[in-house]
Amino acid sequence: MNSTIVKDCIFSSVLNKEWQYCVYIPNVENVSILPIMYLFHGASHQFDVWFEKGKLHQHLDKAILNNSILPLIVVTVSSEMNGYSWYVDQDKCKFETAFFQDFIPQFEQLYGETRNRSQRIVAGSSMGGYGALRYSLIYPEIFSRSLLVAPAIWDDILDIDINKGLSHDVVLAPFCIEGVLKKQRWDYYFYTNYIDQYLEKNISVQFYTSAGDRDYFGLYFFAAKLHQFLNHHHQQTTLRICDGDHGDWDYYPLAVIDGLRDFHSKNL
Repeated sequence: MNSTIVKDCIFSSVLNKEWQYCVYIPNVENVSILPIMYLFHGASHQFDVWFEKGKLHQHLDKAILNNSILPLIVVTVSSEMNGYSWYVDQDKCKFETAFFQDFIPQFEQLYGETRNRSQRIVAGSSMGGYGALRYSLIYPEIFSRSLLVAPAIWDDILDIDINKGLSHDVVLAPFCIEGVLKKQRWDYYFYTNYIDQYLEKNISVQFYTSAGDRDYFGLYFFAAKLHQFLNHHHQQTTLRICDGDHGDWDYYPLAVIDGLRDFHSKNL
């Protein structure tokens, strides 16, 4: 199957810059009607890591050819802030505003037409899973499915060392006040705070969460807590604990394919 990978950019008026993205286009006749998966990368990674390192396109080609998933467009976008935006608005980078105001409308016009929510999936790994989960709860009118791989959703950020030798105001900028990591900032953005407004909209999102059983951050535990939380609120949710570690590029693409297969099996 001769799919295409394109690296390009759009201009964001919110960010006031050219914004890089990488898109997977399957070999089908009419791409304008295909669903789109917006796939976020993890902390410190580049916008094309899912294809350069994860070789996701090869897995997608095989799954589409075998009819285990439906053809779809997959786009990955730069998270900005040197790879540490956490997909939220900050003083230096209004990522969330730019994504919904600039990126989605422009991208969908480039590839056919504006999609409805049933044609959109939001997905991501680690920091990207954190962002995808927030967006699915805040904007269920935009996304119908949420695919989370090792989402970085610790209860208490102060208990976790993810700095990789960098300062908190670089790696965890949205959750710092004057350069100091603050639990109240992490709590402010935490997914449990959005459930009431999500339920009030009465628009259902299908959730799929996967985590590796050797995840060195222990995110399998927090993935299970998310699954329990969503079940408690009577949401459609699937949990998979798989053979894999955090940042494991043998496991991550397989988790994405399994999530898409799960959605397809439920005719979503």
